[in-house]
Amino acid sequence: MTSSSQLLIDSHILIWLLYEPEKLSPQTQDILRSAEAVYLSPVSLWELALKYRKNKLIYSPKELAKGARELNLDRLPLKDEHLLTLPEIKLPHEDPFDTLLIAQSETEGYVFLTADKHLLQSKYNTLVC
Repeated sequence: MTSSSQLLIDSHILIWLLYEPEKLSPQTQDILRSAEAVYLSPVSLWELALKYRKNKLIYSPKELAKGARELNLDRLPLKDEHLLTLPEIKLPHEDPFDTLLIAQSETEGYVFLTADKHLLQSKYNTLVC
């Protein structure tokens, strides 16, 4: 990856950045610092809001959105082009959030930063954190 790379971060990366930075390796921290842009998708915030509503996450959507703003993460809006790419995305676990995040990163030509083994073992442009 070059310093001009643009990243889309997975939902758990947001959590780690905000609340568990020790889970991010020094290499991942360097990657994040050297990226041209680091994007967060509303798809991630939606996924985390649903987990919060089901009591599977202790951080409220309001806290997460505020934290994302404080980190100065760029927002990647959901576009029609992303939805049109969905049928082409084939993941072994068929998680709808992961599928849409990969569709976004593929459509935009971004690298998807994740620790999800299913995604890392896929054919898509991912980077382990």
